[in-house]
Amino acid sequence: MINNFAPWSGINIQANTVAVAGNYLGTNPEGTTAQPNGYGIGVGDGIGNTVGGPAPADRNLISGATRGGLYSNPPLAIQGNYIGVSADGKSPLGNAWDGISLTLFAGGQPIGGPGGAANVIAHNGESGIVMFNQHSGMPITNNRIFGNGDLGIDLSEDGVTPNDEDDPDVGPNELQNFPVLKSARAKPSGTRVKGELNSTPGQSFSVEFFANKAKERQGRTPIGTKVVEADAGGDVSFGFNPLKKVKPGQFITATATNLNQSTSEFSKPRKVTSG
Repeated sequence: MINNFAPWSGINIQANTVAVAGNYLGTNPEGTTAQPNGYGIGVGDGIGNTVGGPAPADRNLISGATRGGLYSNPPLAIQGNYIGVSADGKSPLGNAWDGISLTLFAGGQPIGGPGGAANVIAHNGESGIVMFNQHSGMPITNNRIFGNGDLGIDLSEDGVTPNDEDDPDVGPNELQNFPVLKSARAKPSGTRVKGELNSTPGQSFSVEFFANKAKERQGRTPIGTKVVEADAGGDVSFGFNPLKKVKPGQFITATATNLNQSTSEFSKPRKVTSG
C-alpha cells in the first residue's frame, strides 16, 4: 500500500525490467477511499517494464490520484489492473486526470489482453487512455473502459480523431481509423451488428465489439471480435453476432486493430433497437 505522496508519484521508475505487481496505490488498506498520490505510477525511462499481469495476485489498484493513474515515456505492458475504481473493480474511485497517459516513441507492448490480462479503466476525470507522439503497435484489447470523463481512448489528446480516406496519416497508433457501426438490433435469435471500416487497402483488421450501458465512446464489456479485410479501395462491410444477447436500449461500440497491432479510438456508439 503506497499512498499520500501527492503531488509526487507513488512509484517512480527510471530503470529496465521492473515489475510492479500486487500494490494498492493511492487508497486506504481496504481500497475503498482515496489517500492520494500525485500519479499512481510514473515511468520516466527504461525498457521491459510491466505493471500488473494476468494473475489476480499481480493486479495493482491505481486510484484516487490528484493527477493521473499512470504515465509512461517508454512503452510498457499494462495488464490486469484496476485503474480509477475501488477494490471491488467497479465502484468509482477515479484519478483526477487520465487513467493511463503514454508518451511513446515506439510500441510493442500490450494494454490488456485475454482473461485476467484485461484492465478495468473507469471513472477517471479525463480520458481512460491517452497517447502522444508518432508510433505504432500498442494493442488495446479486452479491457473494460467506461465512465471516464472524456474518451475511452484518445489518440493525440485532441478529442475524436476523424477518420481519413484509406488511413494514410501517422501519429499515435498510426491514428488508425475506427469502425462505423450502421445498426444494432436485438432479435429473438440474438443481437446483430452491422458496420463498415475504411482503412489501409488490402489489410486485415481485428474489430473488437463492446456493450455499454451509457452512450459514450468507451467499452464497458467486451462481447467479441471479428477479423475483416479491406478491399483494394480500403473498404469493408461486416456483420457480427455476439454470443451473448445485448439488450435493447444499451449501446455497442467497436475498435479496429491493424496488422501492426495499432488500436483505434472507439467508434461512435450505436443504440441497440428491437427487431
